[in-house]
Amino acid sequence: MPRQLEQSGYVVQLNPKGAQHFTHADRYTTADIIAAEALIVSETTRRLGTQPPWSAATRST
Repeated sequence: MPRQLEQSGYVVQLNPKGAQHFTHADRYTTADIIAAEALIVSETTRRLGTQPPWSAATRST
């Protein structure tokens, strides 16, 4: 990995997973992907148990 990416904080190394005996077993992602996943989890958790706004309009009476 280029040092510029590593130093800028743009690239994040992930925890090892799977077979580690391969030559290139290191796994990386980007900081914006981690932030997006955290936002998805937090918003989903926050909305858990709330009724979606479209459910009342589409429910048959």
